[in-house]
Amino acid sequence: MKHAAVKYAELVKEFSNLPDGRGANHALLARFFGKLLQHWSTSPELPQQAEDFALSYIFYDSKAAQNEARWTLNKAVKYESCLDFVTKTNSETSKSLSRLLFLRGFPSAEWLGVIGARYRIDSEFFMRFLHFKPARDTTPNYSLPALPAATWNILEFLIVTIGERKVLPGLVDQSTINTMRKEAGLQLQVHHDLLRGNDGVAVASSVVRDISIIDHSCFALEQCIWICLQPLLIKDSDGGRWTLVVWTDAGRTTSVKSILDLNVLPKEFQTEAISLLPVIDYKPSTALAAQRYTSLGHVYPIKGAEAASQLCDGYGRTLHEDVMASDPLYALTEVFNVTTASVNQFLNLIEHKLSGFTDDEHYDDFDMLSNLRYSKDVLYRQQRQLEQVSAWPKLHQLLGGIGWRTTSTEDPKASQAAKSILQRYEYLQTRVQKLQAQCQDAISNLMNNINLKEVRNSYEQSKRIGKLTFLAFLFAPLSFTTSFFAMNIGLQNLTLKTWLAVTIGLLSITFFLVVVNFSGWIKLLQNKMHHATKKARYL
Repeated sequence: MKHAAVKYAELVKEFSNLPDGRGANHALLARFFGKLLQHWSTSPELPQQAEDFALSYIFYDSKAAQNEARWTLNKAVKYESCLDFVTKTNSETSKSLSRLLFLRGFPSAEWLGVIGARYRIDSEFFMRFLHFKPARDTTPNYSLPALPAATWNILEFLIVTIGERKVLPGLVDQSTINTMRKEAGLQLQVHHDLLRGNDGVAVASSVVRDISIIDHSCFALEQCIWICLQPLLIKDSDGGRWTLVVWTDAGRTTSVKSILDLNVLPKEFQTEAISLLPVIDYKPSTALAAQRYTSLGHVYPIKGAEAASQLCDGYGRTLHEDVMASDPLYALTEVFNVTTASVNQFLNLIEHKLSGFTDDEHYDDFDMLSNLRYSKDVLYRQQRQLEQVSAWPKLHQLLGGIGWRTTSTEDPKASQAAKSILQRYEYLQTRVQKLQAQCQDAISNLMNNINLKEVRNSYEQSKRIGKLTFLAFLFAPLSFTTSFFAMNIGLQNLTLKTWLAVTIGLLSITFFLVVVNFSGWIKLLQNKMHHATKKARYL
């Protein structure tokens, strides 16, 4: 009897091979599942090695005093291996109606097979995670990004991690920065090729979608958090049962060492002297309630990109559990908060660096222009991603939360959270547009300054040419008389006085021709004759 994971993989393969081509974008996922099918044909057993790829939070139904359903969120259930996942999920009771399932980092085919089969996850979700920048020798099908209305149950959030290294202040070698940017692009392509081919990539290792080399001391890693809501299964009177999958590109342990192991950074940043800045999302009065964030017995290290990889640790501490159980969108509030906070920090970095890119003390004009154009390209990429994400909350409001709520009316807390999410994205979009305008203004001003300098240089050059022309006028008569008398002075008994008199005469005629504007006089005379001719016609 075939395992459910194998059946799931075969369904994906069948869809990718449809003759009308509608499953062509699943070809990579089908190849990824090929390892599962090959492994199962020789050894039909699930892997048992500990990988800590998945964990879940399950909502349990506990009856309150007035027979009202009250939901409680249990502690995280960790699944160490694929076999452990199947064993624990098969033993769950019927009271476990809804759940949050967290996945971290790069998967294996076995993990995707058992999770997809257990919760009937839309294979489009897995396909999008495995969608990387197209390789040079492949032809993309351009199916992504999809229309927001077409994928109401799948979301993609950007999370940015800022890294920096300590450098000595002083002049900046722009050629080094340009080289680092090119090297980062090549290293990222190699990273994506390895992931695409699943060539020796460890399960739960981190994935980097893009990288920006801001300057010689700062870089930014762009990763994603993927969301998929399983279509609701309505039970008679118990409300809806749902599974909300939260999949982060950040792996199980995201640290400086784990980022360096990916080899996506230029060699100048391949040192443990770099630091990854934490994502800080301000909440009122949290500075006096630190125990809320250490109550699980963990003291998180400040050094590293923990925002995404540790998002699942103690999830939901700041949310109302009963509202989370009835509204999956509200359950994503902490995900929305951390992703928007990371983008806001990145925009803060760009704004800070823009002032330095126009500093004459460290950069020349063309170096400034190169950095400004690079920053503008980065901001355009941010704008596109923000537009894609912000289109979804607007659609959700337009449809009245259909498919995401398990109750007929929206809870006021959930409504307020949805408005806050929309406001955050609108603010970030406005800020990106302002930074783009600032970049464009700086580029325009810089181009004007470059043009003015070119005009000034041209003027100075014309003055030098004028001086050379003046010297040429002096040299021409002197050269003529000198060469002429040198050939004839011995034959004609000419003296130096004669040469001097002729030279002075020629120089006088030359100066007269230079000083007197004969062409102007001729034009003036022509104009007078033209006016006189016109008057004669009317007489």
